[in-house]
This record gives sequence, structure tokens and C-alpha cells, in this order.
Amino acid sequence: MLMTLAESDEGRMMVAQAGAIPLLVALLEEPTEGEALVVAGCLATLAVHSVSNQEDIILSGGLRNIVGLIHCPWPAAAECALALLANLSASSGNRQKIIRTGILPHLAGLLVGATDNLGSAQEQEQPEDWEMSSSMDPQVVDADPPGRQWPPHLTLPHSAQRHTLVGNIIAVLHNLVVDNGPAMIEIVTAGIAPPLVQVLVAGNEYDQAYALALLRLLLSLPMEDLHVYLASLGLMPALLRLTESETSPEVAQAARAAIAELSPSEATTVAIANAGNVPLMTWELPEALQDMDQDQETDQEEG
Repeated sequence: MLMTLAESDEGRMMVAQAGAIPLLVALLEEPTEGEALVVAGCLATLAVHSVSNQEDIILSGGLRNIVGLIHCPWPAAAECALALLANLSASSGNRQKIIRTGILPHLAGLLVGATDNLGSAQEQEQPEDWEMSSSMDPQVVDADPPGRQWPPHLTLPHSAQRHTLVGNIIAVLHNLVVDNGPAMIEIVTAGIAPPLVQVLVAGNEYDQAYALALLRLLLSLPMEDLHVYLASLGLMPALLRLTESETSPEVAQAARAAIAELSPSEATTVAIANAGNVPLMTWELPEALQDMDQDQETDQEEG
């Protein structure tokens, strides 16, 4: 009933005015699998385009329970929790509150685990001695926080939605780090870059679109060592392949934009060359991209 009501603006207002949000949040303290799935899904729907409902969820102590739920052993419930976090983080006023829960390195850890089966074409470990010039010294935590025991759960086949899970994790990360340089640095130092490149190589278009959006946020930081690091992971060949996408013009356009935003420094050029599999030298890319645009315009005129 609540899920049905929450599908409309009027219904969301009715549910909130009835005082249901604190009760729903309380159900996430020690939920069963069914409760976690239904409650998280209902709260995610209630939070859509409703700042007042988002405030009620947060003021009711919902963040702690929601963040804990993304580590539960129930994939469908965890995805609902991610959807809820995406809706909450869409409002700029909520982002810092969510970040203060310490969720960023947890999300990074979840993404690493979720991309394990995307293929090994570009799998590369983050160098242990890699450091970035920054005043940030984030605490890197395990993906699953200790201390919480979950009830026995059903085994739900979920491999078909694995890539959607990846995209949802990246979407939450993207929302949280918008206009927040220190947060971007924190997720990079937490290990976000290698799986992000892997998604560009082997993810589906939904995942790749979110990965490109997050990548472009990272490239907006004027930090040469970050650009060099990303290039060393095989970013350029991944982007070049995406510029040739025939099924998603939006992904191709975003890939071209990311290439243009990558630092043209000598150090970045060396990193690209060392990563291998780049059919064009860095200084040839602008001309090549211009040719791509001209080819597309020609195809449109002929069509």
C-alpha cells in the first residue's frame, strides 16, 4: 500500500504527513530480508524530488541504517539502499551529511568487488606506493564494517543485474563528490580508479555512462599526477574504443570530451605510451577527433 501511494507526489505527501517515515526508518534497525527490500524501496520512492521527505529520513536517523544496508547479504535490498542514497545525494544539502558517515571508501570497496567479473583485459592493481599531492589523509576501511550480524537470507540469483549494481554504485559516488575536490581525492586513494577504467572497458552502456560522468569529474581536478595515474591504467585505449560506439552516441560524445579533458602534459603522454594499445600518439588525437566529427556530420547529411 505504501509503495503504491509513494508513486505519486500527492501520495508521498500523504505518507509523510501520516508520520510513516520514522516508522519505516526504525524497521531498518534489524530487518529481515523482506523488510529490508520493501522498506528501502519505499523510502527510495518517498525521497524522489522531495526535500522535506529527504530531511525526515535523515532526521529520523536513517543514514546510519541505510549505509549499513548496502553491506547486507541481500543483493536486491542493497540495490534499493543504493537507489535511496542516490535520491538523497541528488540534493546538495544532503551530500556532506552522507559523506560524514564515512561511506566513500565503503562504496569504493563495493565497486572493486562488483567489477571483479567484468573481465581481465585492463585489470591493473593500484600501485602500493602511489601517492597524490594533497592535504587529505583519508582512512581506508574494509568494504564490510564489522559488528553487525544479519539474519539468515535467501540465495537470490542476481548476476543478470550485476552491471546495474555497478552503475548504481558509481551514480551514488558521482552525486556525492560533485564540486568536492577532497571527496574526489578520497575515492581515488580508496582505489576507485582501476575498477572505473575496467567498467569503461567491459561494462554495459548504462554503467559506462555513469563511469564517464564520474571520470570527467575526476579529470576536472587540475592535478597532473592524477591525470598521469589515470592514463597509466589504460584509460586512453578504453576511451578511444568508446568514441566509436554506434549504439550510444551519448557515450561516444562523453568519451571524446574526456579525452579532450585529459592533461596533454609530457608525463601524461609517457603514461599513455607505457600503458600500450594506443593506436594514435597523443598529439594526433585532436586531429583524429575532428575527423570523427566530420565523418558523423557526413553520415547525418547522407541519412
